[in-house]
Amino acid sequence: MKNLHTIQANPLRSEEKYRILVDMSPDPIVQTDLGGKILFCNRSTAKLFGFATKDELIGRNSLDFIHDDEKTRAAEVWERLLKGETAGPIEYRAVRNNGMIFSMELHSVLLRDSQGRPESFIGIIRDISERKRFERRMKFQAELLNAVGQAVISCDNTGVVTFWNRAAEHLLGWSREEVMGRD
Repeated sequence: MKNLHTIQANPLRSEEKYRILVDMSPDPIVQTDLGGKILFCNRSTAKLFGFATKDELIGRNSLDFIHDDEKTRAAEVWERLLKGETAGPIEYRAVRNNGMIFSMELHSVLLRDSQGRPESFIGIIRDISERKRFERRMKFQAELLNAVGQAVISCDNTGVVTFWNRAAEHLLGWSREEVMGRD
């Protein structure tokens, strides 16, 4: 009888370990029903979206936190997941509790019940706002260097070409595609 009790207790212990692991994750993790209602989230999710506690998110629709311009696309992704397709990572503009817009990346999967029927979605979110700012800054700088009338060429410390502007193309006769990544 003691072994039976131990066997029955293990699944509960495993679920408790899972909950602790998820709640301690620095990445926001959220579980929704098939309509997008938040069933579970960790503390990092609450922090990312500007809430004091994760309980403030439970029961809310996850689409409430997706920018209006992105909601149709998000619903289309759900449909693809329900059909068994993969979808991720996907970038969205999201909205914090205070209305501030930020960029996020969502990795999501469809969970199925023991009979194989769709049950819920689980997603891992990453705030990519800083990366998107960096990408915009780098694009702007590249555009500036392309506008310069002088040849601008950049190489890494091994001599591999990492930048080649339009003026360099005209002056030296090689296209950017021909020289990028070569030494």
